[in-house]
Amino acid sequence: MRVITPPINLAENVICFSTTVDGGVSTGAYESLNLAHHVQDTNCDVSRNRQILNDYIKGIVPLAKPAVYMNQQHTTIVQDIDNSALNQNLAVDGVYTSKALQPLAVMTADCLPIVLSDGDKIAAIHAGWRGLVGNILGNAIANFSKASSISVWVGPAISCANFEVGDDTIALFGAHAKHVYPARSKNKKLVDLKMICRDELFKLGVTKVSLAEHCTYEDKCFFSHRRTIHSGLKNTGRNATFILKTT
Repeated sequence: MRVITPPINLAENVICFSTTVDGGVSTGAYESLNLAHHVQDTNCDVSRNRQILNDYIKGIVPLAKPAVYMNQQHTTIVQDIDNSALNQNLAVDGVYTSKALQPLAVMTADCLPIVLSDGDKIAAIHAGWRGLVGNILGNAIANFSKASSISVWVGPAISCANFEVGDDTIALFGAHAKHVYPARSKNKKLVDLKMICRDELFKLGVTKVSLAEHCTYEDKCFFSHRRTIHSGLKNTGRNATFILKTT
């Protein structure tokens, strides 16, 4: 299995990484480490892939529990999983915990996988443009005691050069005009979601931010929804980014 890790640790007691397509059992459009049940891959293969992932985590932290996955629907809901179990029928796009040994997962195939920690709490956030506009970052950071103590890693996601959207969406990014660029297509613009995410975090008081350079659209070691659609295909798998407190 090949994983991508941030250049620095978010905290001494925190581990985080992003998966690539390598190391799983899925076939066809989902080859090979697809971690999502909702994309019409076989349940058996996805369950096996998640077990492979859990075993990988246990190889690093032997007492780690199975990872928690969200029912992501581009909401701005961030749920505390310390006080209640995550309801898989409830759509949420962020989870946080203060418990050690509990890995949190965020699945993506172009959107931003964002993991946060101050050493006491950890959080995992899924953010596309809807989440950024809807302030999911603010909703997450509100659950930490001090924004300036938080470190953030934004994992592999689509790059500005490949994220083209229409004028109706661009209108929502008025405050981030410096990260909007002309596109080749008429009535389209290119948007740098990673830089907008960074600016939003800075505005919220979080200054320790690391951005993965990998582009999920360009690098075929990642699943990419947009690349799949542009290739005339219907389905693809999902990468996942994980965060875990060891103590």
